[in-house]
Amino acid sequence: MFEFWFSGDIILFPDVSFLDLQYTVNLLLRHGEKEIGNQSSALSNVVFSDLRTSDFSEISHKRQSAKAFSSNGRISAAQINRFLRDSFFVRSNGTKPFGCAGSIGGYDLYFSIERVDGLENGFYLVESNDYNIRKISDDSHSEFLFQSAFSCSHLENAKIWILVASKPKLLLGKYGKRGYQFLFLDTGGLLQQMHLSCTSLDISFRIVGGFDNGLVGSLLPTDDFVTCMAVMG
Repeated sequence: MFEFWFSGDIILFPDVSFLDLQYTVNLLLRHGEKEIGNQSSALSNVVFSDLRTSDFSEISHKRQSAKAFSSNGRISAAQINRFLRDSFFVRSNGTKPFGCAGSIGGYDLYFSIERVDGLENGFYLVESNDYNIRKISDDSHSEFLFQSAFSCSHLENAKIWILVASKPKLLLGKYGKRGYQFLFLDTGGLLQQMHLSCTSLDISFRIVGGFDNGLVGSLLPTDDFVTCMAVMG
């Protein structure tokens, strides 16, 4: 039996095994048929031809959480675009690039970006069901996010912070309390896909589960809930 605590409620899942959950989030890295570059206002005219791909088994074997991030080197806008296409953007056939519990539109992504070639430093929003990454602040808030994650030394020098902002009200309105289950399943699938995508692009990645929710949530212009953070670099 799995038990989750969320917003004061305890949600029980008596018939869900660990293997079932593991199977849900351990999914193949897949690429959509549609090129996203010319549809993202902040990432226009991106060429993908210089980005290599790898066999899934190789990617799975290589995948590991980064233990530290270097202050040297840079990430390109083309890599960010490929990363979003592989892990988040809804494909032309209306599906996500990973298996989900049916909650398309259940969350948005916020990016704190620094030292990315082709993108200005700042705080960006990527909305669900949209092929657009738009800048909403000139301040990347990277130092603020680092402190909100208790200034853990292994997160220092990360070039990108990602906030997964879930929409509990949307999911609860559609599914009732089952929406909590879908929220966590989708977040796990998304994070796994992000990690595999970064591995395929030779970008370091780490999930950040320990942070001050109140501080991080203060950056969001909505009442969405930050389920998890991640860093790239």
